[in-house]
Amino acid sequence: MRKFISLIIFLMVNYIYANDSYQIKNNELYDSNSKFIALQQNDNLENISNLINTKYIARIEHSWNYTFYFFDQDGKQTYSFDVGNKYELPWVVLSANEKYMALDDGTWIIRNLEIYNFPSFTKIKTLTYKSNYFWIGDYLYFNSLSNETIEGYPADDDSYCYLSRLNLNTKEIEELIKWNECNQYEAKKYTNNLLEIENRYVIDKSDWKERNKWKTRIMEISIIDCSFKKAYINDNLVRFRNAPNLTSDKIYNFSKNDEVTIISRTKQKVNVEGLDDYWYQVQDNKNNIGYVFGSYLNIKY
Repeated sequence: MRKFISLIIFLMVNYIYANDSYQIKNNELYDSNSKFIALQQNDNLENISNLINTKYIARIEHSWNYTFYFFDQDGKQTYSFDVGNKYELPWVVLSANEKYMALDDGTWIIRNLEIYNFPSFTKIKTLTYKSNYFWIGDYLYFNSLSNETIEGYPADDDSYCYLSRLNLNTKEIEELIKWNECNQYEAKKYTNNLLEIENRYVIDKSDWKERNKWKTRIMEISIIDCSFKKAYINDNLVRFRNAPNLTSDKIYNFSKNDEVTIISRTKQKVNVEGLDDYWYQVQDNKNNIGYVFGSYLNIKY
């Protein structure tokens, strides 16, 4: 009986919180009676500049329970969303088209990312990710963590990291840029249609034990119509190169019908041995990343 009463009180309290009414005036928060609301330690009011319908999001704490309030361009409250009892500071991010909402909550490194339809707040998926995630169209690109840890890695975040995306229409998750024992890939930012990936790698997997042996390179990926599609090598002894030119180092030679995953391609076509095509950045079946000249690829559309 006592548990039942506690549950009723908990539900009533959260119902009361969610039905609080606020408004925004001059970038400050007021209640429905035009009384100024002083933000407490864990409260937050954010001015959103890149959305059409939502201008402000406020997070208000009620004794470890958080409620998010959404406001339109005029500062009028439009929606509210209860998070419930959380022990770390959550935050929400809306997709650019305001069809989806991500609730970011969890530990320092490995976080729990909950995805909702907006503004129905119907949960779509729960994801594990590392640091950053990015909305690109109806896809959510995020950092996945493998179940395997890096042997001897001298840090807390010792799981291999790679890039995945969630198709928000089908709710399916695709693994895109995958790790191997000497490489991990972490999405860092998305600006001007370029996704920046940090590739941390070592020559031998035992080198993970010593930070001074780690190497890092930044990969800028333009998401294009054929990104992350499968392709097949159409000839023998096709060179797999470190960079998109004929003078770069060769990783090895592909054989005919070898399968690769396209990541990106150069902005312009070039002429190689009388053939005009792009250089394509691809990942092989061992999760190595390099370049192949496009005339030697059959793309599976």
